[in-house]
Amino acid sequence: MSALEIMLKQAQEAKGWMHKGIIRNIHMYISTSNIDDIRKQIKEIKDLSLLRLLWEVGLNATLQATLLEHSRRLAEEQKGGE
Repeated sequence: MSALEIMLKQAQEAKGWMHKGIIRNIHMYISTSNIDDIRKQIKEIKDLSLLRLLWEVGLNATLQATLLEHSRRLAEEQKGGE
């Protein structure tokens, strides 16, 4: 499990100001990390609800495209598996 996924799980469980603070920390983590590393971490996440949380973070266009593509692929896989 990547650092990004761990932080997203924490944000998912948190409420109110704590949630906002974790989202801010994720934003800072992403903005100071290598973009290719973040893209890899996004592609490793298999939980759509965690991927939805990433929209709150404020991603650049490259990461938005990666997130959208991976979310669509994962949704199709899960839909096909039902």
